[in-house]
Amino acid sequence: MNIGERYMQEPNFCPFCEATRSITASNPDNADMHTVYQSVVCSSCDAEWHDLYTLTGYELVVAAETGVERGQELLNRDFLPGHGGAEG
Repeated sequence: MNIGERYMQEPNFCPFCEATRSITASNPDNADMHTVYQSVVCSSCDAEWHDLYTLTGYELVVAAETGVERGQELLNRDFLPGHGGAEG
């Protein structure tokens, strides 16, 4: 498994120098209607990057009076393909 694939599986290290205790991430921010990004910085090697997320569904927390039943929805945020170095 290459470093990009490892980062996509467990994004708790710098994908450039592999440091684990020097990572700082900001609060997520909307890039557009379909993308959310989180700025990340490594103080060991001074690399800066964005973790990119896409919405693939949602999970009902409190039912509205619409007839939708709990358990019909699913929330799963994944990294956008082609962003983050997982392709090799």
